Amino acid sequence: MNKDQIGRVLSSGFLPSQVGALARYVEPISVWEPLDTVRASLAADPSVQCIPVEAEQGLYRILERRRVAHHPRSALSRFSGGGSIKPLLSSSFGVIDARQSVEHALNEILSAQREPYQHHLVFHRGRYFGVVQLSQLVRHAFGMREDELARARSIQQHLVHLGDWNPPDYSVEILLDMAYELGGDFYHRQPLSADRDLVVCFDVSGKNISAALSTSLISSFFSTLEIAHGFDDMGFGDIIATLNTVLCRQTPPELFVAALFMFFDRRDDTLSVFNLGYSPLMVIEDGVESIPPDYPPLGIDEELHDDLQARRIPRRPGLRLFSASDGLADAQNRYGEPYGDEGVLSVVTRNATGTTGPQFLEELHQDVRTFIGDASRTDDITMIVLDF
Repeated sequence: MNKDQIGRVLSSGFLPSQVGALARYVEPISVWEPLDTVRASLAADPSVQCIPVEAEQGLYRILERRRVAHHPRSALSRFSGGGSIKPLLSSSFGVIDARQSVEHALNEILSAQREPYQHHLVFHRGRYFGVVQLSQLVRHAFGMREDELARARSIQQHLVHLGDWNPPDYSVEILLDMAYELGGDFYHRQPLSADRDLVVCFDVSGKNISAALSTSLISSFFSTLEIAHGFDDMGFGDIIATLNTVLCRQTPPELFVAALFMFFDRRDDTLSVFNLGYSPLMVIEDGVESIPPDYPPLGIDEELHDDLQARRIPRRPGLRLFSASDGLADAQNRYGEPYGDEGVLSVVTRNATGTTGPQFLEELHQDVRTFIGDASRTDDITMIVLDF
């Protein structure tokens, strides 16, 4: 069994998140090892960056490849195996327990009050186990974080698409463009009964993971009510007030959620709109009317949304409704200039008629992306259009 095979056997008992899974077994050498022997060993395996050295009284030192490479050969050393390795030994290395998590080990290394060591000897149950480099720990931690974000994004995308339901007698088109792997923009649509539908968009304060956790809570709220048939006996305002109570009790005080609720009731052909801190709703018919929010966002005060009054919009043939999260108007180009409400209104007016819902959203999306250019994005963009 060669050294690589030994290393794989030794590391196989560790989780991918533990340092032991990364450690490579490099056989220690004696402090009396001739330098030429070490040179030959390093030449045979270019991946080895340092070799553990058993010095006096069981203490360890390391011999770094770079120090060996830069050490000049003298004429006298040719007759003594290349000379002694003692002058090249270093005590500049860290020690890590093989069972320690990679992230915890990396945090300890980077928070130490000194220049981080590049080489680390790994011990398991008091015995030498292998060698790991700082660069390995960094790459592995970054890779694990990327994998975790990818899994979290997959879960969030699954939750979003749970609401991909289309009503039979009008169209709902939604475009969601996230700025990061995870985001705080979220939408949901579902029938509440044979006569009542719900379409709602959310914009959670904060970014990335914290915002994504809140969107999961919102998705769970709707799923729980649906499974328990809770929608059957709830009015539109009751649904919003109950969600507000959940958010107030289950999220940190500094978090809030802007929301645009649209309930369609076929019994009177009327859309009931509740705008709670979301961007204005644009009613597109003979021109464009912008309706601002009527209430503050969810998650701020449990008593805030106990008596909500809807804006009621009768259904009419050709009626189009549009709204977007604030990431659309707030999008900036490389000069820090915002796309602005004027930019939104210009494209909306230009495409008010003669376009399908998907075409309408795509025109707006392309226009804002052209405006942003190569500037970095900082917020998600959600756009929704309802056509009756």
